[in-house]
Order: sequence, then C-alpha cells, then structure tokens
Amino acid sequence: MSEQTSPNILVVADLFFASKLKGEVQAAGYEYKAAIGIKSALQRAKDYGPSAIVIELSKENLDFESLITNLREDEATQAIPLIGFCGHMDTQKLQRAKALGCKVTCSNGQISGDFKGVLGTALSN
Repeated sequence: MSEQTSPNILVVADLFFASKLKGEVQAAGYEYKAAIGIKSALQRAKDYGPSAIVIELSKENLDFESLITNLREDEATQAIPLIGFCGHMDTQKLQRAKALGCKVTCSNGQISGDFKGVLGTALSN
C-alpha cells in the first residue's frame, strides 16, 4: 500500500479544478496527488492509499462511472471515501455517482467554496 508518511488526497480533475483544489487540499493539511485518467487514478489510489479521492464527474474524456466502479470493486481501494463533483444542474451525474459508490456528491461551488466541510463529511463514519 502506501509508503507516504503524510495523509494525502487524490484528485482526478481538469487543469482548472486541479489547480483550484490543490491549495484547498494543502490548506486542509493533506498532501495533494493528481491523476489524469482512469488508469493513473487506479494505480495512484493503490500506490498512495489516499484518505479520499476527489473526482470531477464532468472531466472531459473521463468515464467516471467506470472509474468509480473499478475503485469500489478493487479490494485495495474499496474503502477509500469518494467525493464526486460537477455543475449543480447536472443532477443525473450526481445521482449516478452516489448510486455507484461516491460517499459525497456536490456542486463545483461546494467543492471549491467549502472543501474542508465536504472532506469532513466524506471522512466521517
């Protein structure tokens, strides 16, 4: 599993949200890790054992359904809390991500405006 000494958050998002969330992750006291697509996200989840994984559901060229399904089916990653986010009007994606196994789903505004609160909800039992 992880050889990291500090807790980390894995973020799968486009450049805009990735750069925005990097500061939020660090301000919350976590090391920021990034992945571009499904293959890198699955490998990094296994390598780093993140405290949570943040997934931009609207990221171009990302099959979020496949990513969430793979994370939930793999014994090494199934217990990691998943946070899915996208535009607040995209309720179908939010509902689908929740049904597939995201512990928390929220809007773009919520993830960037209250990252610590969203993360706290994801990490709570």
